[in-house]
Parts: sequence; structure tokens; C-alpha cells
Amino acid sequence: MPGERRRVREAKTPGKAKRLGKMLTIRPDWENIRLSVMLNLVRQKFSDPELGRKVLETGDALLVEGNDWGDRFWGVDLKSFEGENHLGKILMKVREELRLKRGNQV
Repeated sequence: MPGERRRVREAKTPGKAKRLGKMLTIRPDWENIRLSVMLNLVRQKFSDPELGRKVLETGDALLVEGNDWGDRFWGVDLKSFEGENHLGKILMKVREELRLKRGNQV
């Protein structure tokens, strides 16, 4: 819903946006598209030259979205060390894309 998305976008803090986001009406195909949506958003975020430089500075390090709230889909639960780490995998994919793009601009 456009009004819901606007309220999240205009939230004053990331925490407030997250809380509002949990109340959104979820589209029926969300489970099928969420990885591609996150990949697109991460690409947009790291197209910023400063952020792109920072992710490139991680070299070949394994990137893990560690958390203490039990998210085992996007990250790894730091209490159990279990999780799929999809966000970390996406960050590493975008880092490699940036590395290849930078190499082609030499």
C-alpha cells in the first residue's frame, strides 16, 4: 500500500522504519521475490562511491549478517551460530560485481 510505504520511508530512525515495516501488508509473492528485491536494493546502496569503496575494502573476507534477534534467513543467529546468511551472500555478490566493474574501468 502506498501510504504504508510512505510512512516507512519517512520514518525518523531506522528502528522506527523497521517497526513500521513489520506492520506492512505483504504482497502474496514476497517469499518468491525477496532475495531479488534485496539484491537490487543492496546494488543501489553500494552504487554510492563511498559505500562501494568501503565494501571493496573488505577484500575477500566472509561477510556475515550476525544478529542477536534470531534472524536465520538474512543472517546468522549469534547465539546458535545458525543461519542462511542471505544478506551476507548478497553483500559478497555485490562486492564482486563492483570489483569486476572497477577492473573494467582501468
